[in-house]
Amino acid sequence: MIRSALVWFLALLLCVAAGGIFYYKAFVLSFPLSPDTTSDSWHVEVRMAIRGQGKPVSAELYLPRFSPSFSIVDENFISDGYGFEIAKDNVTHNRRAMWTKRNVRGRDNIFYRAIIYQIDNTANAPVEKAEVSRNSYGSRRFNTLVEEGEPFYIALANIIEPLRESSSSDRSFARQVLQWIEENPNDDYLQVIRREEDRRLTTQQAALTILRHSGIGARLMHGIYLQDDQRGAEMATRVEIFDKNSWRPLNTDNTMVFMPWWSGDEDFFALDGGRKDRITVSLRRHQEKALTEAIWRGDAASEQWYHLSIYDLPLDVQLLFTTLLMIPLGGLVVAFCRQIIGIKTFGTFMPILVAISFRETQLVWGIIIFSLIVGMGLIVRRLLSRLHLLMVPRITAVVTCVVIILFLLSLSGFRSGIHAGLSISLFPIIIISMLIERMTVVIEESGFRDAIINAMGSMFVAVLSYPLMTQPTMVHFMTTFPELLLVVLALCLLMGRYNGYKFTEYWRFRHIKP
Repeated sequence: MIRSALVWFLALLLCVAAGGIFYYKAFVLSFPLSPDTTSDSWHVEVRMAIRGQGKPVSAELYLPRFSPSFSIVDENFISDGYGFEIAKDNVTHNRRAMWTKRNVRGRDNIFYRAIIYQIDNTANAPVEKAEVSRNSYGSRRFNTLVEEGEPFYIALANIIEPLRESSSSDRSFARQVLQWIEENPNDDYLQVIRREEDRRLTTQQAALTILRHSGIGARLMHGIYLQDDQRGAEMATRVEIFDKNSWRPLNTDNTMVFMPWWSGDEDFFALDGGRKDRITVSLRRHQEKALTEAIWRGDAASEQWYHLSIYDLPLDVQLLFTTLLMIPLGGLVVAFCRQIIGIKTFGTFMPILVAISFRETQLVWGIIIFSLIVGMGLIVRRLLSRLHLLMVPRITAVVTCVVIILFLLSLSGFRSGIHAGLSISLFPIIIISMLIERMTVVIEESGFRDAIINAMGSMFVAVLSYPLMTQPTMVHFMTTFPELLLVVLALCLLMGRYNGYKFTEYWRFRHIKP
């Protein structure tokens, strides 16, 4: 009786603590209750790995630009023993971070982290000049060079003239130039331009050369298309022209937001005196009211809660905890199904891990792939049992066969155009191997029927856990309000004291009269 009262008291205490923290964060500090927001903030992290050889090292990295659509509200530069400064170009408005160190041996890591807030403030747009070639098309100098037989200008004239005739404005002309280069990469005139400028000119760089010699202000803008949870984001390049007193992009993707980083032809990261080992860019979207705005307005309480959240961790760790924080919810479903309903499963963690795997393969394909792997694994296990192997080598052999099965399923799925099969390697291989071993033992001891009941129960619980662990609102709640784990803990304590009939036992003993 005392123990039951203590469990109820602890459960109540945990719920009150979780509820109090949740109420304060949600209704006092205005942490969002929904993952949908009208404005987004982004956490950006650039990690540079440098390998020195005992010589002075100088490293330069382009930083995100201040633009009308984005505001950089916080920046951090992490380096050990390096001199550091930021340089700004007043013409291009590019910013560069520069690190220097006299003696670098072995591998060093340099980090750049920023919180970028998405806004819409065209009034503060910096005035930038447009660069145009002096020998532009139609000028006396341009015509003279064509008459003198300069191959470069003859090629420009033969590209520009027909495209100008078929366009109605500078913008439509610029788009036709870009489209023409993409459709005619091996054109003779284009090859002349490449030989004159640089044989390695990209499509965007070739378009830039032609546009500038056409008398149109143009530039290359490098940046990132913002998407959720990118660990290895790729830099994208687009061509922009100066039209109607503002810079306008040509090759745009309206489905994603483009964040400008730097303009020009120079590389994103430059290193002198060492060897560039690796550079990775990570992105993560955050909720505007909960995080970026709290720091922006300087609220000390909000900032402290921010530092106590997973959002203050490195991005790779954040992505890991986004998954880990959902595991207790899956465990709660397993505990309820086994302790209250009475569904039999193979262990506690196997249904949870299978549910996590379903996040990559999707539910239907996950069930199909899981059934195929377990079915073929059971056949292999039955064949191995005839060899009378010892337990550890036998389990290792089963693991090896499971990996081979995964590999063959991936190949066959790819060849047949079923790309869901490429994610099956994310299944918990060891858990499936132990499941196959356990099912074989149950078949030998209790019969095939009990093994199938346990397997179907495990699959049923995994299917129940899947929507709870992948629902966007639940993921948002558990990552933004991790104190709700205390409520999960309280429910587990209460279920741990339940020793009454399970729901399935009411059906099992339905014929027994009281």
